Amino acid sequence: MERRQKEKWDQAKAAAPKDTGHAKPKPNFSGEFALDRDASKLEGGAESTRDAVLRIDHHEPMIRIDAKFVFFDKTFAWSMHRQCDGREMTDPSDPRAMSSLGWDDDALLFVYRADVTTRWRYELEDSGRRLKASEQIRGGSGDQDNVWIFNRR
Repeated sequence: MERRQKEKWDQAKAAAPKDTGHAKPKPNFSGEFALDRDASKLEGGAESTRDAVLRIDHHEPMIRIDAKFVFFDKTFAWSMHRQCDGREMTDPSDPRAMSSLGWDDDALLFVYRADVTTRWRYELEDSGRRLKASEQIRGGSGDQDNVWIFNRR
């Protein structure tokens, strides 16, 4: 009996992925970031942004983002709490919409697909003092490519 258990353990151990110790840890995006309007390159509706703040709480594999964008005529806030595993999920507020959050090397990629497809690529720059959020919008009333620059507070 003991031998069979040991054989099963050895087989499972052999089948498990090897930890080579070379895996580079993912960057931690935690912090509060304020929009640097002058450094950003915004077009379309994004051009009317007056201010924006991102609050990120990141404990791999979970991430929570609370965002507030202030435009000339309105304020838009949203929140997201999910796992960074690349799985596509249905949006509970709109069953026609799908989204995913995953890694591309050291960048976080968020994709939201509904009538319009929006892709966000989040990258830390300048030793984590700056957050670059590249936004690509396709469909709807027109395509947009925006680069949002946020400085750590």
